[in-house]
Amino acid sequence: MGRSTVEDSFDEEETGQFSGDSGDDETVPCPSCGREIYAAAEQCPKCGDYVTHREKRARMPWWVVAGLAAALLTAVVLAVFPMHW
Repeated sequence: MGRSTVEDSFDEEETGQFSGDSGDDETVPCPSCGREIYAAAEQCPKCGDYVTHREKRARMPWWVVAGLAAALLTAVVLAVFPMHW
């Protein structure tokens, strides 16, 4: 018997589960190859890429950014060219 690798212990059926595992652990798709891997995995057993587990920052919707830019532009225009009625 040779040395066991992560790939050897991975069940190649479409279940994507490790052999003998109950399947209770949370899985997520690998960002590189798309294969389901455990959420706590550091490396994908299929493609070998390392997985970073950082939380995504919430981005403001484009319409909020556009509205803020328009308000700032309006304030600058009114400051430079005051309206004299």
